[in-house]
Amino acid sequence: MDRAVGRARAVRLAKVVCVLGLVALICVGLGRLRRQVCGLAEYRGEVQLELVDLPDWLERGEHRHIVESVIAAAGPSPGDTFLDAELVGRVGRQMARSGWIRRVVTVEKCYGRVIRARCEFRKPLAWVMHGDYCYLIDGEGVRLPGRYSHGQVKGAGLVQIAGVHAGPPASGEPWVGEDLRAGVKLAALLEGCVFRGQVSGVLVHNYGGRENSRESHLQLATDRPGSRIRWGRAPGCEVGIEPSAGEKIALLGGLYRTYQRIDMGRSYVDVRRSAHSVDVAAESGVLVGGLRS
Repeated sequence: MDRAVGRARAVRLAKVVCVLGLVALICVGLGRLRRQVCGLAEYRGEVQLELVDLPDWLERGEHRHIVESVIAAAGPSPGDTFLDAELVGRVGRQMARSGWIRRVVTVEKCYGRVIRARCEFRKPLAWVMHGDYCYLIDGEGVRLPGRYSHGQVKGAGLVQIAGVHAGPPASGEPWVGEDLRAGVKLAALLEGCVFRGQVSGVLVHNYGGRENSRESHLQLATDRPGSRIRWGRAPGCEVGIEPSAGEKIALLGGLYRTYQRIDMGRSYVDVRRSAHSVDVAAESGVLVGGLRS
């Protein structure tokens, strides 16, 4: 009886040893196979990051630096290997931290040591002037990467929002302040308008009447120095007989078609009084300095 039990135990031990030996051989074989695979030409060398399905505005040459900056910040480092199981996740997280990316859609490995990523980008809407510098902001009020001098933003084609109280947040973060949100909303309304090129700035210094309750809360600066469009309250905050934002846009469109200038060559045009007519300065515009932050 004891001999039979001993033989059974010996058989079981032999089976365990065989299984462990087989597992060890498999591990050694897999290690060798991995080294061989890693040594193949298609897996050696630097891994590249490609951003695909870019929106049309990012395909233009003047915006190519945005794509390059995202690749430089989020792309694989020289020491990364294509077979690294953590590589895709690491690249995705680095891209998500970029101030230019609203959402990372997909990140995947492709043949030829390439990682391809699809993302939703934040499109610049306006400059925000604050102190000695200007900052890009998107239509959701999120600050985009970079800090620029006033000279750098001239001729860039975006409207400037001036008079914002709060300072800039970190890139990728929302810029706080009701005055900023009002400026962004008005700047967005102007996008696509036929006269948009004649608007150089959205002025929010007097937002809510904080400087002078009797004056226009918001104003538009035109490309004629010193000329202003007295807009009124923030879009959606109109009271009394003040026209809606859409009616004001229509008024300015009518001035553009009739006079080829939304400011009519005057120092100011006031669109706060009626949905059908505007008040204008009796004199032509007087040249003054540029915008103040």
